[in-house]
Amino acid sequence: MEDEKPRYHPYNHPAGGGGAAAATARALMQQSVLVKGSRALLSMNQPGGFKCPSCAFPDPAHRDRLEFCEQGAKALAFEATKLRVNGEFFAEHTVSALRERSDYWLEMQGRLTEPQHDAPDVSSPIRRR
Repeated sequence: MEDEKPRYHPYNHPAGGGGAAAATARALMQQSVLVKGSRALLSMNQPGGFKCPSCAFPDPAHRDRLEFCEQGAKALAFEATKLRVNGEFFAEHTVSALRERSDYWLEMQGRLTEPQHDAPDVSSPIRRR
């Protein structure tokens, strides 16, 4: 496997375009944030807006109205999701079991609603005083 050469296939299509727009719409719909997410994308990487949660590219001298990539749009969709995870989720799943899951599966469970404390193989809510 170390001697295997990387594969390269020419791609003669736009990097953005219809396919990226469709994938962005699917990601926003999948997270039930189509309208909210679309509005947020118009502010992402814009003056007075917010930085993309998935990259660290510097601000360009000239910004387009849509100044984000497909991955940035997907990151925004996952951050804006209505799906939530609380302590019950961690009572049902050990840390070692969660490590076996894909990043996608973990993202699809939702956002954390309370801080968690990791003990050996279990995670539990941090109680506020």
